[in-house]
Amino acid sequence: MGVPQKRERVFFVAAPEDTPFPKLKLKFNEAPIQYREIRADQGPPTNPESKTFQRWYKKRPPDQNMGDVTEREEGKTSNFNTILVKNQKSRTR
Repeated sequence: MGVPQKRERVFFVAAPEDTPFPKLKLKFNEAPIQYREIRADQGPPTNPESKTFQRWYKKRPPDQNMGDVTEREEGKTSNFNTILVKNQKSRTR
């Protein structure tokens, strides 16, 4: 697709039977994009007083999101939508 994507995509293509369109051939053979290729190292600094900042230092290599950290450290899954992306993580194009 030519852009970094995490989610798998499904495309529905339809045309009336009486319309003379040629058969559609989709090919998605592009190499994956790794996060290190698109990261900018820019953005506002995280407040050191925030829970997110404090949880950040408790993360472990297998953690996929902050929910993994909070479940382990606080006994409750929360903030799971804050994804921990690693440089070598591939995104399909």
